[in-house]
Amino acid sequence: MNRIISISGAQGVGKTSIITALFADGGTVVTPSASNIAAQMEFASPIDKQSFIVGTMESQLDQALTVDGTVYLDRSALDCYSYMMLDRSLSDLAKAEFESRLRMMASRIDYAFIPKPGEFAIKPNGVRSMDADYQQRWHAALIEFAKECNVPYKELSGSVADRVKIIKSTLLKA
Repeated sequence: MNRIISISGAQGVGKTSIITALFADGGTVVTPSASNIAAQMEFASPIDKQSFIVGTMESQLDQALTVDGTVYLDRSALDCYSYMMLDRSLSDLAKAEFESRLRMMASRIDYAFIPKPGEFAIKPNGVRSMDADYQQRWHAALIEFAKECNVPYKELSGSVADRVKIIKSTLLKA
């Protein structure tokens, strides 16, 4: 049986720490996220960048679908949607063109775990400028899209160990 699990959220909410703990515990993880790859590249336009991110995420999802068992995605279509909705450099028409592809990818996610923002200090990584307000807007867009796409999700809080326990116990029940 194949299950696709997304670890989703804005920068600084603890996704990497969760992913690292799941991997160390023997979990199958698809990483790095497409947005992290794209952040280190140059693109001719915002549309080219978004196209790269969506295409890379589609490839990562295809890879995950070939694995027997549970696969954890470091970000997913849910994150891509949130980023896209907050990106003022993309027109509404461009966003609409990507949205159908993101909805199709979201339909393949069996469960999403979404760390709550504001529990950890934001550590700028020099690639993206983030602040608490941006984290909250990202989180709201992510939750809204998960609901629209009928992706079951659980918000996470607490220490990394607490979050991993919540993930494991939730997946045992699901």
